[in-house]
Order: sequence, then structure tokens, then C-alpha cells
Amino acid sequence: MQHLIISGNGDGVVTRSNQRSLPAAVKDEISSGWKAGESLSEIGRGIGKIPAVVYNVLLSHGGITPRVRRRSRRPSSPASAPAPFLTP
Repeated sequence: MQHLIISGNGDGVVTRSNQRSLPAAVKDEISSGWKAGESLSEIGRGIGKIPAVVYNVLLSHGGITPRVRRRSRRPSSPASAPAPFLTP
């Protein structure tokens, strides 16, 4: 997903850029805030971003542990599935 950033410098010229990631210094600030026990909202206010941005950075860089994976209750192959009920 690309984000389109539109900014102006006051002279009437609007510039656009595709920003794909945050600077390393901001990521370090997110990481240190999380390790210090700050909430996503507190960290976001400190860097001027919404909590969802903080969450996504932490999720992608290992700060938030992913959920435990579990096996599906459904059969993994057609061979192990029960035979369909057929009516004559």
C-alpha cells in the first residue's frame, strides 16, 4: 500500500512523495518507548503519528509478539475428509 504525502512550503507549491517507511530514528524511538512500557497512544503522540502506525512498526519489527498459530479444525486434504453424503 502506498501513502501519498502532500505538503506545501508556503509559496503555493505543493509537492507529493510516496513515503514507504519511517526514518530509523523514529523507529528507534518507537522501540525504546515500547520497551519502556509506554502505550501505543503515548508513543504516537511523541512522534506525531496515530497509534496504528506505531502498532504496524512494532508488529513488523518484532516488538509485538504474533498470535500463537493453531491448526485448522478442518481436514488438510480431501483424502482425510469424510465421504460426502450422497442420496440416491
